[in-house]
Amino acid sequence: AKHAPADGVTEEDLARALLLMITNNIGQVAYLNACLYKTPRIYFVGNFLRHNNLSARRLAYAIDYWSGGKMEALFLEHEGYFGALGAFLLNQEQRNGQPVFTGDDSSAKDGMKSIAQTLLQRAQETLQLRTKSMSSS
Repeated sequence: AKHAPADGVTEEDLARALLLMITNNIGQVAYLNACLYKTPRIYFVGNFLRHNNLSARRLAYAIDYWSGGKMEALFLEHEGYFGALGAFLLNQEQRNGQPVFTGDDSSAKDGMKSIAQTLLQRAQETLQLRTKSMSSS
């Protein structure tokens, strides 16, 4: 009698294997991008990581593994909000045809300050455009 390879494998086992496969792939792509941009710290954001400690641990392991311990995976406390902020800034960049950030941020603090300033500026510009649009109607 032949033994089927999937005998004894539960749906939970398959879900975990798929989650780990996807997370490892994200980790390798993040590592390769960090190499391309020469940054030792990789910030992970987005709702994928919300209450998902398994993936966060796997991403940290993947970054440590691929970089030989030279890079660090970091996770923000309000990951979903920062994922939305990233999508907003990317949309602004695509709409305006110019990068939201230029130059090399020297630290996470400077980077976050720059994000906050850019977000405030974009919100003010959007509000001004809407106000002009409403007054001309």
